[in-house]
Amino acid sequence: MNIFENLKKYVLLKSLRESALHLYDFNDVSVIERKDGLWGVMHKDGDEIVPFGKYDLIEPFYMGLARVKIGKASVGKSENHGKYCWGIINIYGEEVVPVEYTELWQFHLKQKSRIRLAKDVSYSWLNLYDIAPYPYNIETDNNGCIIDAEYLDAIRVDYRNDDIMDAFDGDPDAMWNID
Repeated sequence: MNIFENLKKYVLLKSLRESALHLYDFNDVSVIERKDGLWGVMHKDGDEIVPFGKYDLIEPFYMGLARVKIGKASVGKSENHGKYCWGIINIYGEEVVPVEYTELWQFHLKQKSRIRLAKDVSYSWLNLYDIAPYPYNIETDNNGCIIDAEYLDAIRVDYRNDDIMDAFDGDPDAMWNID
């Protein structure tokens, strides 16, 4: 690639970033909504990772993954249920969860690693660590230490703070002698 092509890509990316309706950066990639309402993903060097318009919504990346939607219908209105589908892409633009789910829990704002999926009325659970690209698929504890996968699965199945707090309606005094 010659210097003029690199310069052209740089100017295009700079222009897209400056005029974006929405812009979400994650490491070397940016999720951009253009002025015309089309969403895409660009690499910092100006290469297009996800073509603009392929998805009707691309949410910010978390753990190297982003929730995507096809269908322009508004989310949250019962009359629109089934008029859109959800899926998940990775930072390389690959669909790691096909865009065929009527529900797919949001994870980037909540920083959740386990989410619920639904096709119509059939529900299942997905651990994002199972599909996240390296190095985002390495699970760590609160101190940043890598956790043994078998130990983590045992914790997840037995006692999770969210589940325990839900069981006691958020009353920390009710959580006695759990360990």
